[in-house]
Amino acid sequence: MIAKQRSSTMEIMEHLLSDWIDDLHRKKTPMSLSLIQEKAKSLYDDLKKRDGESSTVKKETFKASRGWFHRFQKHANLHNVNLTGEAASVDEEAAVQLKKIISEVGYSPKQVFNVDKVGLYWKKMSTRTYISRDEKTAPGFKASKDCLSFLFGEKCRR
Repeated sequence: MIAKQRSSTMEIMEHLLSDWIDDLHRKKTPMSLSLIQEKAKSLYDDLKKRDGESSTVKKETFKASRGWFHRFQKHANLHNVNLTGEAASVDEEAAVQLKKIISEVGYSPKQVFNVDKVGLYWKKMSTRTYISRDEKTAPGFKASKDCLSFLFGEKCRR
């Protein structure tokens, strides 16, 4: 087996990339393979510029290939999961507060409406992301709403 020594630039880039992935995960932002590859390439190029080296002049080049990513995925202990549902969109505390306000103010059933918005999307975010192998699932997320929204309502029935 032949082992290739990784450069310090590569190690720094992968450390920064891991931090960036963790940050996106905390913000509940889904990540695709192509997004991670693009960020890795950008970080690598920035580090080379910072060190005063051009990737075209130096022997070492970095392409952020699938092979590199699979090795990085093992080093960083990442795995790919499917994101389902919108667990982050449910605000149970707000629902309790609304019920309290309705009863305190004394609204009648004729004054309470059930509404729901429906979106017409023309862009779609990824439903998959990469997370640490230590975690079994990713928390729900609310995808970007690049859409036209329609609001439908009806009187609540008691």
